[in-house]
Amino acid sequence: MPKIAVYKFFSFFFYAYDLAERRHVHVEAKKGRFRQPAKIWIEGKVEVFESGNLSQSELNEVKVKSMSNSTYSQQARRSSF
Repeated sequence: MPKIAVYKFFSFFFYAYDLAERRHVHVEAKKGRFRQPAKIWIEGKVEVFESGNLSQSELNEVKVKSMSNSTYSQQARRSSF
């Protein structure tokens, strides 16, 4: 589970076994005991696929950050394998 970025209390990462899917990142908020990561598509249009336990305002913030860094995220994902 390579972590590619940390922003505020969000961790952006990906799983090695997800490579066959459309490019995406998982985002986890470091809050509470139970952490359900969100899944954000970054290839093509940036959109939320799974919201995890993030609130709507957190998802909006994560989408904006993902849009501004989608090229970096894709490069980090490719260079890890």
